[in-house]
Amino acid sequence: MNVNKIIKRHFKIREKDTLPYVGRLKSTRLDIAKIMAAANFKCGAEIGVAKATHACQLLNAIPGLHLYCIDPWYEYKPGKPSMDWAETRSKERTMTIAKRRLSKYNVTIIEKASVDALNNIKNESLDFVYIDGAHDFDNVMRDLIEWTKKVRTGGIVAGHDYCEFYRGGVIAAVNAYINAHSIVEWYVTKEEVPSYFWVKK
Repeated sequence: MNVNKIIKRHFKIREKDTLPYVGRLKSTRLDIAKIMAAANFKCGAEIGVAKATHACQLLNAIPGLHLYCIDPWYEYKPGKPSMDWAETRSKERTMTIAKRRLSKYNVTIIEKASVDALNNIKNESLDFVYIDGAHDFDNVMRDLIEWTKKVRTGGIVAGHDYCEFYRGGVIAAVNAYINAHSIVEWYVTKEEVPSYFWVKK
């Protein structure tokens, strides 16, 4: 079945609803995972793994999923060459939790910043990407541009934090990308911290 049809049926979206589609039911990003399971997706990537809470949700919801888990496990700060002692310890704790949680799943952990991990994944090889890395405009836009190339036609491009917050650029970057690429069907979950997504044409 066409992936957009699966999405519209799951969210009970009507053709006359306004964009972005949010549907008639309360929804979360777990619903996106259920849609990807229904579409028989088998290979995806999450950009920004942190403690792997969402990665585990994806892996539990999508049977047979192989997930690329991409995170440098430090806060990206342009021009800052290294981490101090406290940052190093925090990175190690978070990464240890993530690796422990992911150890029983079919994953490939790539301990790199988003832009540095691009060469690890072939273009059009993924069924989906979920972007949850740096949240400023420039980084979100770069991730949208570069990671969309890694998703096959008919796959899903998705991301987190489609909401307003201090120094956040997610809404502005997503809206600019949608408009620039004439994406006419796209979706936002109906929850406190929404996710955005669309099917790649």
